[in-house]
Amino acid sequence: MVRQLAGLLAVLTAIAGDAVGLELQPAMVSHSVAVTGEPVELSVLLRNDDSLTIARVTAELLLPPGWRADPVRVEIPALAPFTSQRLRFRIVADEPGHGGGRVMVSAPDLLQPLMTVFALSSCRPLQIPAALGSMRERSMGEVPDTGTVYVATGSYIIFIPSLGSDRGAGLVYVRDGYQWNRVATFPALGRVIYDDLTPDGEAVRAEHWVFAKSWWVPRDPVGDYLMTLKDTWQDFRGRTWIAKAFFGPTTDPRVIKCTHALWCSGDAVIRRFEGPMLAVGDGTFRTRHTEILPPMALDDPSQPILVREGLVEQGAMAVGRPGGGVIGLLWDPEQLWTSGKSRPQAVMAVPNQVLRRENQYLTLLAPHYGPRQPASALHAEPGMVQPGRRPIYLRSELLVAAEGGVAEVASAWSSRFGAGGEGFTRVLPPIDDMPTR
Repeated sequence: MVRQLAGLLAVLTAIAGDAVGLELQPAMVSHSVAVTGEPVELSVLLRNDDSLTIARVTAELLLPPGWRADPVRVEIPALAPFTSQRLRFRIVADEPGHGGGRVMVSAPDLLQPLMTVFALSSCRPLQIPAALGSMRERSMGEVPDTGTVYVATGSYIIFIPSLGSDRGAGLVYVRDGYQWNRVATFPALGRVIYDDLTPDGEAVRAEHWVFAKSWWVPRDPVGDYLMTLKDTWQDFRGRTWIAKAFFGPTTDPRVIKCTHALWCSGDAVIRRFEGPMLAVGDGTFRTRHTEILPPMALDDPSQPILVREGLVEQGAMAVGRPGGGVIGLLWDPEQLWTSGKSRPQAVMAVPNQVLRRENQYLTLLAPHYGPRQPASALHAEPGMVQPGRRPIYLRSELLVAAEGGVAEVASAWSSRFGAGGEGFTRVLPPIDDMPTR
């Protein structure tokens, strides 16, 4: 994500001190990861909360390079009092890449335009048959002549294709008999929100989506994490940031281990770090599911769930796939995620109201949200002061099965994280090796 958009991305619902009560709600996008040439649906809701009609409302769609839209501009002659209207756009990526788009709304009665912003990721179509022929049962590496790297278990594969100069969006394919079907995506390798400055020196909450500039498979792997993808950037305070994602298959063909790590060269106020950003059903069955396994008891299954500190004994959440099978996330709820802090929070949104996408969302995040903050809040208040050079690690396991239901995920958690299981230890990796390995 372009860092210059950070201050805008921190405010998703436009707020204006205008004389009229026009509200622009956050954009809804049909895909977290788009394939070039395939249309993506985008919509925004305009609501008039005023007793007066708002005349000549114009909405304009602004997209990053490599994207086009039809229409680009929509005009509403009049929006009656206490009514709403949904505006729909169809956008298409012509080139792989990632960036930020925005919808600008103006009217003669508005003192200033309203705006909502959204993230976009796109990749080229995957050559799945050619790729599968070169893969062993448990393997990882690069698909020849494609720029796509992968981690395979024998029953499912995570593809991480090139997005132009970067990598980061992941596509999860599961084997259904003789076919391979996409069941989930990662819109990025993580997301970070932190306190920074604008180029003019004003305080701002910056947002960075993690996309890898480099990747490798070490000759001497550290633990079980064999593939490493790395992103690095500098902020306007002069600090260097490093984010890494580690992936590796396990002895269970249903499970790939994932670690998302963050490091900063100086002290920083961190308000949200999350991964693996698992978008279940993205671009395929979307929000449909047969059953869910929430990480805690639900009052309203349609609302996002935020796992508060200390409320979960079993770190498992899952979505049953239409037609059979399940996609889930496992983690040790008592794991340390940085020195002296344990129990990362988890978010489950079915449907995905967190990123406003037509899919279902599972992820871990830190630091802890305040006790009164909703799951849909963009970031923690107050933020956490993280000492410089002290990493954050979010460790989880992605389970994908072509058959069975959510009970299989609960059983897998007991076997992998119970006594004698293969789950993560509660010891942090060495602090000093984050920038180098």
